[in-house]
Amino acid sequence: GNYRGTDLGADWPTARDGHSAHDVDSGSLMYALRERSGVVDFDLPTMAQWEFAYRAGRGTNFYNGSDEITDEMCDATSPYGWYKDRASAVQEVGLLAPNPWGLYDMAGNVHEWCLDWFWQKWYNQGEEVTDPPGPEKSQNTTTRVMRGCSRAGTLADMTASCCSMAAPDVAAATAAEYGARAVCGTDVSALVP
Repeated sequence: GNYRGTDLGADWPTARDGHSAHDVDSGSLMYALRERSGVVDFDLPTMAQWEFAYRAGRGTNFYNGSDEITDEMCDATSPYGWYKDRASAVQEVGLLAPNPWGLYDMAGNVHEWCLDWFWQKWYNQGEEVTDPPGPEKSQNTTTRVMRGCSRAGTLADMTASCCSMAAPDVAAATAAEYGARAVCGTDVSALVP
């Protein structure tokens, strides 16, 4: 869970004390990634960004372009995703087929952390918003959103809209079921069909 840190890194989407909302703690994974790469905007994706990447710009329920569970997805040799009927442990990334944008393991294997703090009431407001930042951290939001399901979930759990949540300081015993996907700014207009 130390992807952003627990001080400045926990402030998303709020800026504080002259720091931006995307500042992270110096001991965090995102800080190290930014330092080593020179890319200053590496971060966890927002829930909306994660879902956009999962769908590869399409409006389908599953990242392989399907709206329904197909026989091919259920087959033991399916290139679709790692779920409880296919994997008893976390698998190496990249062994199955990618989505249309070349992103691997968006469905299953491990839950993926997002920037958003989870607060169901905030998401139930019903407002149409482009790339919403999610709720601010408060007494109502002590867990972050996770997307993609894990290898312990079912195939039905691997839709674009399915999400779960956990506290960033989750116990090490279950942390092996969690992962992260770093994002940075880019022009996606060339990617959208």
